[in-house]
Amino acid sequence: MKKANAEIMSHKIDEITVRIDQEPERSEIVNWQPLYDLYTTADEVNISIELAGVSVHDMNIFLNKNQLQITGMRRPAPPLKPDCCTFHTIEIPYGHFYQKIDFPLPVQTGKYHIHYTNGMLFIRIPVIKERVITIED
Repeated sequence: MKKANAEIMSHKIDEITVRIDQEPERSEIVNWQPLYDLYTTADEVNISIELAGVSVHDMNIFLNKNQLQITGMRRPAPPLKPDCCTFHTIEIPYGHFYQKIDFPLPVQTGKYHIHYTNGMLFIRIPVIKERVITIED
């Protein structure tokens, strides 16, 4: 897992493009939405996104303190010749995907960890801690 630098507005982590405080250019065609799990600890927001069959080169992450948006594409397997087989079930969605995840707490966009393995994207982002400011007389 690698750390991101807050000063860089668009960069790559493990070959995944991450854009801070930018909105994605949305395709009018969205074929599917990846499933995700989100949980918080006292210190961070944790997200696991199921992206089996998606190359890191085909996904983009857009992050701000309130939400994460992920876009990309799952490319279909090479086409089969029409006379080679008979399909009985086709359930795996291919094509463009989009998912927007709202955070339950504001996060620090410049300090995150991303790891992609076995078709799962894992993201950990520290939450912004509340501060008490003492006013002196």
